[in-house]
Amino acid sequence: MHQISLQIYKESKQYLGLLEIIMKNQGLNKDEFLLSHKISPTSFRRARSSEQRVGVEIIEKLAEIFDYRICTEEKIYQIEILVNQIYNEVYFKIYDNFDFFYEKIENELNNKSVLFPILNLFKLFLLLNENKQRKDILTENQELFNDLQKYVPFYNHDLKEVYEIVKIQFLKDIPDEYMQKEYQNGLIYFSLASKYNFNKDFIASLYFADKARKIFLKEDNFLRIFFLNLIFMHNYNSLGNYKKSYDLASNQLLSIKSFGISNFIQSTTKLHLIIAYLGLRNYEKVIELLSNKEVYQSTEVYSLLIAKFMVDKKGYQGLYTSALRDNQNREGDLYIIQTLNSFLLKRDKNNLMKLEKSNMREMLVKILKKNFFEE
Repeated sequence: MHQISLQIYKESKQYLGLLEIIMKNQGLNKDEFLLSHKISPTSFRRARSSEQRVGVEIIEKLAEIFDYRICTEEKIYQIEILVNQIYNEVYFKIYDNFDFFYEKIENELNNKSVLFPILNLFKLFLLLNENKQRKDILTENQELFNDLQKYVPFYNHDLKEVYEIVKIQFLKDIPDEYMQKEYQNGLIYFSLASKYNFNKDFIASLYFADKARKIFLKEDNFLRIFFLNLIFMHNYNSLGNYKKSYDLASNQLLSIKSFGISNFIQSTTKLHLIIAYLGLRNYEKVIELLSNKEVYQSTEVYSLLIAKFMVDKKGYQGLYTSALRDNQNREGDLYIIQTLNSFLLKRDKNNLMKLEKSNMREMLVKILKKNFFEE
């Protein structure tokens, strides 16, 4: 893994390029605007191509006009340290200092730093690695990404690589060129595996996840591998390869005992293990894993109902009654629980179609089809 260098941003010509972008974003005619502030367009163009004293003077004047604070060499050095700390923490999925880093970036942005495109890039880089639903992360940060796209020419090579990792998550469709390129950065492959998984192209996701794992293993990046394994499990369960998902989830649960692992990894691994058990028709294990929990995720409730129905129909009725009571204020869950109950009792395709159109995980619907209609 490489270090991100911001040394080039000590040169004034980098900021003239940024100021051109700012003028364009504000719909200003560059030459007319410069002339209106007694700045020679010719001097601006010369300073854009080579480092000159006049370039520094132009930047100071335009920065004042646009209300941006010019960074000293010491400040650039401090921000370089900050972005490298963030990059390393995210790359190795340590994530002990999320709030600290986020606050530091916000403070710099509030101070109107002229390096705001770099700060916003790492703000989004942080947010994309929150332990939240992928769909929610993308929706909440779409506007920030749209703004970032305007400043790509300002980024040096190192920053463009970080931008590439970010951009992949916001692409609707992944261009074929990603299949042909080779990267040394495991996080690019991780991002591709994650995006293809999100797009339900599970075979492509497995392809990139395998490439990411090879790089992370060489780097001893075990925490990132734990998160990568969640993508593998999701792919395997979605493709109906429940045995592979079971093997990986079981091994991961054993491995994470020796690491300071977040509850998110452990709970998500268990969820994939539960789905694998359902796919393998090992209903007793599902019940065992989900017994005596105080709080249940929606998928856990549905899984427990299915498993209980298959092994203990008398006990199932009491569980179903409890599920109705506990979810009476959650309209979406209540509908699925009632529809699932109708399906389990009737084993009909009409209720199965209703479940397909609901918010129930697609993996569970596939398991219901397999376990009830395919022998």
